[in-house]
Amino acid sequence: MKTRQDFVAYAMIAVLGGMTIALGWDSWVNWAIFASVATGIMIDVYLVRAYWVGHVFSIISYGIYIPFCVFVNYYGEIIISILIIMISLASLVRWRARTEDKVVRVVKLGVRETVLTFGFFVGLFGVLGVVLWSWGAAYPVLGALGVSATCGSYYLCFRISRMQFICTTFDGAVTLSLWILAGMNEGWAYGMFAFGMVAQIYYAIVGFINWGRIERAQGVPVQG
Repeated sequence: MKTRQDFVAYAMIAVLGGMTIALGWDSWVNWAIFASVATGIMIDVYLVRAYWVGHVFSIISYGIYIPFCVFVNYYGEIIISILIIMISLASLVRWRARTEDKVVRVVKLGVRETVLTFGFFVGLFGVLGVVLWSWGAAYPVLGALGVSATCGSYYLCFRISRMQFICTTFDGAVTLSLWILAGMNEGWAYGMFAFGMVAQIYYAIVGFINWGRIERAQGVPVQG
């Protein structure tokens, strides 16, 4: 059954296709960006529903993103993408094992694990910020925030926790800023990634609300 989120995704992908054609339909880079962002939107469509298929799209999206990163020498992004693909593979196995009637059984983290998890990724942000600053990165704070939030989001997704959407929203906002800056400096084809981040923020908010309903419907007990 199609939902409003499906039609929003189709509309966004159609807009992305129009942007790709306008920016240069004969450029493989533009089409690689389109394919990566379009499949990225489909990640969100399925994760919002707690469907394991979202992880298949995650593997495809980042698999497409890696050649683009090689082309533009985004070596840090290549490492992050490989890490995300590995986590997505692990999540795919875990989610399928916990799926009942298409929907995964979600986990409600206890206060202790929640605090420790967010504390760890705040610490990761601090370490990455110092490293990126020492390397002379253009935007060390934004870069460290983006990587930390992305890693937090995918870890919490592996844990099947609703808290993943908090990290996803934060990651979307930070990464949106970075892609806008990249578009201004390196070409507006990168604006398609920014468009994808707008979609990510929208679906993260919808996902947080929907997973709350799923928790109540499943009667999920607090763990830890």
